[in-house]
Amino acid sequence: MSEALKLASEADVAIIDVRLGDGLTGPSIARSSFAFGLGVVYLPANANLVEEPDGQSVITKPGR
Repeated sequence: MSEALKLASEADVAIIDVRLGDGLTGPSIARSSFAFGLGVVYLPANANLVEEPDGQSVITKPGR
């Protein structure tokens, strides 16, 4: 995650899954992304996993 946050200053939007490895979650990464002023799009396989999209967009996999 630290590498992704280093790149965040160069991005406009973060596309994030909900379930990630190593105990990370999409919402925790989204909160860090907001600190950089990034918009967030959640891209889960199951939209029901996004309980609080924090006013961000949700697109389910496969993207349609």
